[in-house]
Parts: sequence; structure tokens; C-alpha cells
Amino acid sequence: MGGVPRRVAGVLVVATGDEWIAYVESSNTAHALNRSAGALFNAIDGVRSVEALGSLLAMDADVVDLGLQELVEAGLVVVDGSEVGRSSRRDLLKKIGVGSAAAAALPVVETIVAPSRAAALSPYPTEVPTDFPTPSPTPKPTPWPSP
Repeated sequence: MGGVPRRVAGVLVVATGDEWIAYVESSNTAHALNRSAGALFNAIDGVRSVEALGSLLAMDADVVDLGLQELVEAGLVVVDGSEVGRSSRRDLLKKIGVGSAAAAALPVVETIVAPSRAAALSPYPTEVPTDFPTPSPTPKPTPWPSP
């Protein structure tokens, strides 16, 4: 790991409580970053090396590598001069223990497809469903035999 990560242009980021929301307008996707992935993303300035990021954030090199891998796969970061993705989440969980507090601190990036800006601003759905099921007739109750 010897590259310099840098953020991709055109990403809007908002910190919300313990997580960060990153919106990529060009792909119309939003990504939720947990606390450690958000801290890593925030520390990326296009100057610090991968090793410097690990030192700054007091993160193990494998954890930084995993976080960068997730950020690269989400399209939020590029890393020049190095490949990321040598570490797998499974290997790290085996190394540190699945139930440990450190496992909860591993960087996580979750991706969702966001509505287009026009659809998000519209008070009405942009597509009206037309395939409503045909209602079936209400069954009549079966009379009970009288005693």
C-alpha cells in the first residue's frame, strides 16, 4: 500500500449523527458511511498516503485498506499508485474476533439508489402504477344451520 487516495469530484457529503451520507449526483446514488468509514473519508485530502492515514486515524493498515476498498467500490475515492482490496472483511473478523468491539468499528459503506433530483422534489410520484389487481368480489358469509 503506497498510493495516495483522493476524493472523487461531485460528491456531496453530510454528517448525520454517527454516520455520513455521501450523494453522487452523476450516478444518482447515496452511500451511508459508518463512523470509521466517514472518518477515513474525511481524512482523505489528496496529499496523505495510505500509511499516513492509518497513523492519523490510529487504524491498522488492514482496516485502512478495507475502508479504502469500500470507498473505491462506492465510487467515492480513487487511489493512485496502489491497489486496494488486499484485506477482506472475513479475514479481518477472523483476526480480531467476530464479537469484539473492534469488529463493530470496521469501515462500512452501504449503497442505495436515490431518486433523481426532479423526482425527489416532486410532491407526486413520477410513475403512476397502472397494474392494480382486480378486486375479487367479497364472499358472502355461509349461514350456520339453525338449531
